[in-house]
Amino acid sequence: MTDRPKISDKLRSAIEARLFSSARPAAEKEIAALVETEGSVVGEILQSLQASSSGPERGIRLEQVGGGWRFVTRPEHDGLLRKFFEVSERSRLSLAALETLAIIAYRQPITAPEISELRGVNSTAVIHTLF
Repeated sequence: MTDRPKISDKLRSAIEARLFSSARPAAEKEIAALVETEGSVVGEILQSLQASSSGPERGIRLEQVGGGWRFVTRPEHDGLLRKFFEVSERSRLSLAALETLAIIAYRQPITAPEISELRGVNSTAVIHTLF
């Protein structure tokens, strides 16, 4: 028996833990640097994780989005999860939050002081709420 499968299993486990522990997508380069291995190995492991989580019997799946990877719940479980978290409707954004998002989308990358200067008011609380 060789050590290669053990190393691969450890890497797979570490990558899975990293993806599960964060709400934001993780780029392959970021994951490769974290686990100190080549990007091609990380890519293979991500493909393997995606394949193993794609079955209809799974409640979550791995998807590639925004230049990174993240675990997401299946859309068909939305009603159940809303009930579990007691979310009756999607929250709506305030006008200040919509204005701030529009500035961020149009002028990215942008800093919080620049946003406040453009809006003419302190935007720290709105930015914090959006995070």
